[in-house]
Amino acid sequence: MARLSTGAIENRGRDMKSLTVRAANIGSDSAEVLLEVFHARGAADGPSMQELYVQRLVAVIPNQLQTFDNIFADLDAVTVRVTTSGVGEDSIAVSVAARDAGRRVIPGFVSSNPSRLDTPPQEGNEEGPF
Repeated sequence: MARLSTGAIENRGRDMKSLTVRAANIGSDSAEVLLEVFHARGAADGPSMQELYVQRLVAVIPNQLQTFDNIFADLDAVTVRVTTSGVGEDSIAVSVAARDAGRRVIPGFVSSNPSRLDTPPQEGNEEGPF
């Protein structure tokens, strides 16, 4: 079982309104993909609670691309977690793109890496991805 996560994506001061998550099976065996999206309540300072608000489970056959589009993300902070299982679990490539109100991809926020899912540093914050 592979578990990939963005960690908390800060959205205060950004135009992120929705997310598009894609899972591609680049292998020769089928796999299951569980998408979970969480709202990090009270993420401004100190501990916060993760509240699950999207959960979808799909089977992805070889050479298939599964798109989860128009996921609401107009919140202070969100976390995307993808869990893969089945024979082809290690052959799932995942990408996450943030979109503004006009459905345009927000520059600097596109992540695609089959082994680790994370976000690039925010403008003015070169210390890390979150």
